[in-house]
Amino acid sequence: MSKQYKARWHKTPFDHVRYCLVRNQAQMDRALRDLPPHAFKDSQTAAMVTSFSVMGGHTYCLLQIGDTTDWVGSYIMQVLVHESVHVWQCVRDVMQESSPCSEFEAYSVDRIFRDMLDDYDRSQVDGGD
Repeated sequence: MSKQYKARWHKTPFDHVRYCLVRNQAQMDRALRDLPPHAFKDSQTAAMVTSFSVMGGHTYCLLQIGDTTDWVGSYIMQVLVHESVHVWQCVRDVMQESSPCSEFEAYSVDRIFRDMLDDYDRSQVDGGD
C-alpha cells in the first residue's frame, strides 16, 4: 500500500453524493480535513462504506478497505463491486429514487466501480498522487 496515496473525492452526476476510497485512519483524516471526523473501520469486515450528510446538504460516502496483502485479485474485485453498490444505494436514496431505470443504475454502478478501482490501484503503487 502506498504511503503517498491521497484520497480523491469523486462526484456523482448532479453532485448528489461525493465518494472516495481510504485505506487507513491517516488517509481518512486527510480526506475529511474540513468535515466531521470519523474512525476508520474497526470491524473484521473486508471493507465497508460509511455515509454521512453535512450542513449544506452534501452527502459523503467513504469506501474503507484496509490491508489487502493476502487477497487474490478476484476477491479484491468482488469487494470493490460490492461496496460500489452500497455507494450507489446511497446515491439512489439521496435522489429519492425507488426504482431507477435499469440502464441508469448499471451505468452508475459501473462509474462508481471504475473510480474505486482506479483509486485502489493508485493506493497500491508507491509514489501515488
